[in-house]
Amino acid sequence: MAKIKVAVVGASGRMGREVIRALLSHPSAELVAALTYENSASVGIDAAVLLGEAACNVVLTSDFSDFNGAHVIVDFALPEGLSDRVQQYSKLQIPAVICATGLSASTEAMLHR
Repeated sequence: MAKIKVAVVGASGRMGREVIRALLSHPSAELVAALTYENSASVGIDAAVLLGEAACNVVLTSDFSDFNGAHVIVDFALPEGLSDRVQQYSKLQIPAVICATGLSASTEAMLHR
């Protein structure tokens, strides 16, 4: 059975790191991209090394144009910029699980379209 290829957005945050930890240990999932904000000190660091684990060869990036063949995106980033990210996911036709909290009513309405 082929593994589900997953990209994590918000990868340098607390919850993003926990999602990465779970993916790295799941037999049916493969972490293929880890994204964070442009000025993050984590850009360029291997996602597993960020967790204190052996390298997994997925380096954190802020390039939101390439999700490396992901089947699904798990977005645990902050709500700021969510509208732009969702538009990008839609343009690339990649389903996304949006995990942000504290969304405005207009942002929630946008997600339901």
